[in-house]
Amino acid sequence: MPALLLRGWPCLALLLGGLLGAKALATEAEGMPRAPELSPLRHFSGPNLDRQRQAYRSALASLYGNNLPRFERQRAALEDYPLAPYLAYYRLLRYLSKASEADVLAFKSRYGDSRLGDRLMTHWLENLARRKQWTLYARHYDPAVAPGTTPACHGAWAQLQTATTEGERAEALAAAATLWLAPRSQPKACDPLFEALIREGHITPSLAWDRFMLALEARRPALARYLLRFLDSPRLALGEALLARTSWAARARTVIALETATPATGARADALTLTLRRWAGQDQEGAEAALGAWRDQLPGPSQASVRMALLDEQLAQDDMARLTQLPWPPVELRGESTADLVERFAEKALADGAWEALLIWLERMPGWMQGQARWQYWRAHSELALGLGEAAAPLGAPPEPTSTPTAPPLLSAQPPSRTTPFALSPGARLATLAKDRSYYGFLAADRLGQPYQLAEERPAYRFEIFERVAQDPAVRRAFELRALGERPEARLELLDAAQRLSREETLHLAALADRAGWHRMAIAATVQGEHWDVLDLRFPLAFEGPLRARADATALPPSWLFAITRQESAFMSDARSRVGALGLMQLMPGTARLVAKDLGLNLDSRWAILEEETNLTLGSHYLKQLSDRFDGHRVLASAAYNAGPHRVSQWHQRFGGGTTAEWIERIPFDETRRYVQNVLAYAVIYGARLGEEMPLFRPQERLVPAPR
Repeated sequence: MPALLLRGWPCLALLLGGLLGAKALATEAEGMPRAPELSPLRHFSGPNLDRQRQAYRSALASLYGNNLPRFERQRAALEDYPLAPYLAYYRLLRYLSKASEADVLAFKSRYGDSRLGDRLMTHWLENLARRKQWTLYARHYDPAVAPGTTPACHGAWAQLQTATTEGERAEALAAAATLWLAPRSQPKACDPLFEALIREGHITPSLAWDRFMLALEARRPALARYLLRFLDSPRLALGEALLARTSWAARARTVIALETATPATGARADALTLTLRRWAGQDQEGAEAALGAWRDQLPGPSQASVRMALLDEQLAQDDMARLTQLPWPPVELRGESTADLVERFAEKALADGAWEALLIWLERMPGWMQGQARWQYWRAHSELALGLGEAAAPLGAPPEPTSTPTAPPLLSAQPPSRTTPFALSPGARLATLAKDRSYYGFLAADRLGQPYQLAEERPAYRFEIFERVAQDPAVRRAFELRALGERPEARLELLDAAQRLSREETLHLAALADRAGWHRMAIAATVQGEHWDVLDLRFPLAFEGPLRARADATALPPSWLFAITRQESAFMSDARSRVGALGLMQLMPGTARLVAKDLGLNLDSRWAILEEETNLTLGSHYLKQLSDRFDGHRVLASAAYNAGPHRVSQWHQRFGGGTTAEWIERIPFDETRRYVQNVLAYAVIYGARLGEEMPLFRPQERLVPAPR
């Protein structure tokens, strides 16, 4: 049974599936000690560790064979083994119902520096809830340790069951009311808590109305209808009007006609706001007139909500001319944030090639958004297209950026982009962008006929830092878990270490991981430490032999194959996406089977797709099929690899041809647009690393041909 099937009990993989085993460690990095006795990687291998690994596996076999005396003897002999905390953890987890409060707290105290303490506490709380040990649950529940609705409901119920004062009871009921106030049905674990709320009369008409509106906003009429029973007469009349099977215009008029008591005045405004917003989707002009007639019956935020809905409909109906001519911001939106809406209008103008309109919307953006690389490039493009500036950069270096956005999440592929000053000519704007190692930076460099700026850093490593990092307990646990085939656990341990280490230490950790062939975690560590310019770690030549061989077999550029694999999995061979894509090149099982059939390969099971050589073979040939389908155009083929060939063909028919840069901006899925841009930029970087000249767009890719 593959180890991947046993994530809930990682150690079982060792017993039932055997070891995946650690790969042979790669050659040491430039600047790292090369003699075996000095290499920091020596801490992760050797005869003594081999014996301890065997003893560790044997101890787990004893534990799951219920031979506790033997297990305890074996565990005592492994006290100095990096994974000794895991033996203690699995011992408690195996017999959790028998673990005392003192046992759990002692473990958490001893191993509080590892992630296992909170994990054990989470499992223990689940176990306490199953056994209805509410006193202990109330004493130890912590939402930071056990997040989620089910633990929160258990926590409030435990507090309610153990309350000794009216204040504690009121606090528990307030927490229960907050949990009840949700736009959808909550887990069954919450039922006893909510029944107590209802039984004791804590569901007020006002609270029920708030949930009723949340349910309607979430388009859950069944839940909304259930909630009618908790409403008082004025709100009940409004609720029935909103649930009537008539047009939204008719429902709005019914709401207007209803007289409500003072406490329900806010409910009437809520109801009118919802009906006007939905009316806008059916009859824009009618809703516009109704807003004008009834504006004084709505508070400011409600007016803004209705105006937003009307603007959304105008955008959906391609009424850009009318939108551009509107006074901005509309009266209802004064004082409200319109950044997201303005960006959507700018995207629509960009997709239409409406350069004058685009400049108008760019001026209406907040400054932080105007300074983004995407909008700086298209501002320069629009100005040049309209003859509003010169294409060549002026003499002298353009001014440096004034600010830098915050860093992206840990596993993000991209560094923060340069923020460009506003008051620049188009040429100076492009010249500033061209300094960036990014999609828009490369696009600007092409526009100016300048070479790409890769700005690669080659850091100097220090032996003493390697030693310190290699002996860090979390790092040692991570490498041991990887050696035993526990890849998900190993990654989590290394991420914990990377978040705790200093910036300089994360660089050395990344180098250690990379030289051990653990490329995904090397990339993660460089991102955590913001080592954006260390390209040999961020863009490793992982699986170089197999990828070059597949490039030769398919006549595809090696840089493109590297870029796709880097974007898809960051070279994590056991990667599985939330939709079921598998392996290095993230193949859906159905696609993999079809390609395998074409190649005459036999896939025994879906897990065979995870085998590295098989995955690269299938993925590269699938990419070749897409390349052939789209006449060798990497942009269309890359988009198809992410979103599917049929969808890309539909977009091609809808958008037509034109410049490739503009076609990319028309991609309606943000994920696919960013995917394509990343792949193109990564291919440039990999081209430089492989000695293969790879422009952002090859000559035959600068245009997207008109659909046939």
